[in-house]
Amino acid sequence: MPAGCIRGWTPGCASRGAEMAPAERTISRVSLVGYGEVGRTLAEDLRARGVAVRAFDLKLHGEAGEPLREHALLHGVQMASSVPPS
Repeated sequence: MPAGCIRGWTPGCASRGAEMAPAERTISRVSLVGYGEVGRTLAEDLRARGVAVRAFDLKLHGEAGEPLREHALLHGVQMASSVPPS
């Protein structure tokens, strides 16, 4: 897959249905639903690139949420207390 391509997301790539992200488009904020192992790793990478991250997880409230809240605080991730209705 060509550099800068995200499969199924960005127009212009010719390889296997992938499409190229326009060079002028940047992502400045991301919301994550789920802040488990993968969500936390993704949040760390996004924050390292200067992207604002907000996350929600069902485990946020209660004792099980303490490690999630600690991680979010350490990495500058804003935790949402709920997900807006669709």
